[in-house]
Parts: sequence; structure tokens; C-alpha cells
Amino acid sequence: MATAPRVSNFPGCMLAHSYMPDKHDPAGWLASEKLDGVRAIWNGHTFLTRTAVQIFAPSWFTRGLPSHILDGELFMGRGHFQATSGAVRRNDVDHPHWKTLKYHIFDAPHAVGDLYERLREAYRLTGDCPRTTVVEQTVVKDRDHLSDMLKTVLDGGGEGLIIRRPSANWVAIRSHDMLKVKIQDETDAQVFGHQGGEGKHTGRLGALLCRLIGDPKIHFAVGTGLSDHDRENPPGLGLVIRVGHHGFTDAGIPRFPSFLGVRAEQPWSKA
Repeated sequence: MATAPRVSNFPGCMLAHSYMPDKHDPAGWLASEKLDGVRAIWNGHTFLTRTAVQIFAPSWFTRGLPSHILDGELFMGRGHFQATSGAVRRNDVDHPHWKTLKYHIFDAPHAVGDLYERLREAYRLTGDCPRTTVVEQTVVKDRDHLSDMLKTVLDGGGEGLIIRRPSANWVAIRSHDMLKVKIQDETDAQVFGHQGGEGKHTGRLGALLCRLIGDPKIHFAVGTGLSDHDRENPPGLGLVIRVGHHGFTDAGIPRFPSFLGVRAEQPWSKA
């Protein structure tokens, strides 16, 4: 399948830094669920990914969308990232998953005013569009309130929150006025192979090849979180390691796995 073209009229993409409780005071910020979908910028004519690649959506899906720029996420529901990605990245306007997708809008970047005003403008611009919704926002009272909201989202199968300073402008860069609030999950995996590195890691470990404890048929590579010492002295075959991740794909593979260390206890038999 050919890669969709990049387009010239790309307004950019606002990206989030990570929330740190000891550094950030979220009181008065606006919080919404961090959606596990595909980021999509509507440039007034078509959807674009965060890297300016065109997303070909059905004409019935985009009917009624304004000639104004919108920022949002194509989202099918919690736990359906793989299905969402499959629908929007195949350049297939007849893909059946489009029927269950909606465009969740969280900003109107070029509208005048603060975030409250921009969200009101997003409501006005898309009120008659059946395939869109403006993401609900909640004013954060304090850190404890934010923690309670995060727990509610995680307990419901969500992946985290996004908080934004309501007085801040939309900017097409990574901004400290938008923060992602997440808790990394952890699982165990057994090392069954060493993958050689490339580039600056040539001649030493590039990634650990692992099988998931509890379901050894699921194999994946862990190439982040490794120190120089780990790459030069990798954990031995058969050892069980701790793997940080952000949920699982539909195939049961840890998303964005990172090496957290070798398990002190090794109750499982070696490969």
C-alpha cells in the first residue's frame, strides 16, 4: 500500500509535555481524557496526521465540516487503537470501521480568544456535523482532584488525561501549557534473544527479544530504557525482566515497551 502524500497547507500540531505532580500545579486547568485514537488536524479541506500526511476520509464523514482549522482525534472507543489506525491509515474510504469512528475535537486553533472561547467556536462550527463531537472538559480543582479523575479514567479502561492551561494560545509546537497525565503500566517478560544495534549502537545490544509471561506465544522487542551498561552487558537468555508499557494492542503486545530492569526473583524456568 502506498504512503499517502504530505500536503503543504499543514497548520502544525500542538504536542504535550508530561505532567509532574511536584512541578506542576494543575488548579484551574482544563482536563479531558487522553484518547487512544489517531491525532487528526482538519485543515479546512482534509484530515492530516501530526506529520502532515493526508488521511483519506469518506465524503459522507467530512460532510459539513467547516473551512476552518480544527484539532482533534479520530477515535473509535477505548481499547480500539489498532482498529482505528487500520481504518484511517489504509487510504480506503470504504473501510467499514469509518462507520464507528467519530472526530473528537479539542481545539479550534485559529479562532480568536482563550481555550474557552475556542471551544465555543468549535461547537458553533460543528453543531450540524453528525460525525463530530467536542471533547468534554473539566476544571481541575487541585492535585487530588486530578488524581481522582485519572483513577476514574484508568479504571474505565482509558489511558490517561490531557490538561491544558485555559489562558494559553494554541501553538504548533510541544508546549508546557498542555500536559499528558498518565501512569505507566508494568508487566513481566522473558528474554529469548538479543538483537544487534544499529547506528550509535552498532556492535552492542539494540533490543531484547522477549516473550510475554503468561502468554509465551506473544513475542516483542524492547529497545528503549536500556543504559549503556545494559547494551554492553545485556540480561542473559531466560532471565525475566520488568517491562513498562502503556497498555496492550489488540494482539496483546505491550504498547511502547521499555526496559525497567531484571526481576530480582526468577521463579520461571529459563528458555
